[in-house]
Amino acid sequence: MLTREEALVFLAEDLGINGVEKRLLDDKLGLLNDIIRSYHNFAPFQNLTLLSTEENDRAAPSAEQVKQDVLSGKGGLCMTQNFFVYFLLQALGYDVFLMSSDVSYPKNHVVVGARNVTEEDDVYLVEAGCGYPTFQAIPLNFPEESPAYEHSFIEYKFVRKGELIERQHRRGETRPLGPGQQPWDWRRYYDFTLVPREVEFFREPMNTVCTVPGTSPFLQSLRVITFQEDRLRAIKDWSLLVEQEDHTLKETKIQSMSEMMAIIEDMAPKIDQAIVLKALAQWQEVI
Repeated sequence: MLTREEALVFLAEDLGINGVEKRLLDDKLGLLNDIIRSYHNFAPFQNLTLLSTEENDRAAPSAEQVKQDVLSGKGGLCMTQNFFVYFLLQALGYDVFLMSSDVSYPKNHVVVGARNVTEEDDVYLVEAGCGYPTFQAIPLNFPEESPAYEHSFIEYKFVRKGELIERQHRRGETRPLGPGQQPWDWRRYYDFTLVPREVEFFREPMNTVCTVPGTSPFLQSLRVITFQEDRLRAIKDWSLLVEQEDHTLKETKIQSMSEMMAIIEDMAPKIDQAIVLKALAQWQEVI
């Protein structure tokens, strides 16, 4: 889907990463981590593209759409972001595979695995498309539980539960507490297995995410999530969330549609304003 030359140009011109051929030989993990971190700061996680599409035309993006949406700087949801990173790493010669993940509905997320990065049979999670930061490749060869990671505003870790690996959040979690939960509790965000899946496996579940309310929040809730110098700046419905010096989030209410448009243009300038206008109009009809 991406040629090696296209991948190298994208890394140099859009992510500012050079010397790739040498690093693939002697710094493969460091290069992978730089790609993940820089990609977070490049591509907005957003559902404007989906919301701006007429209801009868909504579907999971094709491989060519994925390529166009990222190279143009528009970004998208997991089915755009993580598929693009998979194609990018594949073009560079990484041994990568796709995995199905459940967030709030079966098979409504896709993540990337990378094998044999620094030694034979090692396995890493590559996550660049869930809206929460994961600024490095996560080694998955731990016996029961990973270390806790702190990236941007969120604290997270991974726990084995049989064949499942569960991602859990604690400090910085923005979702409401469930019954009996306390702010200091580790809470499940998603889970996945290490079973490799082909691209075609995801067509039906991702079409469902794009068309069936309740399978994800993205048909009813507005999301525009960006990272600038590793700090979050995001829109969730009428709230603007901005990461502070101490990595806490400051929330302010957006007062008008014109203010919303101006913030989105500042956060994600490569998304055409016609798409933004149409997305906001469609979103207003469903809330």
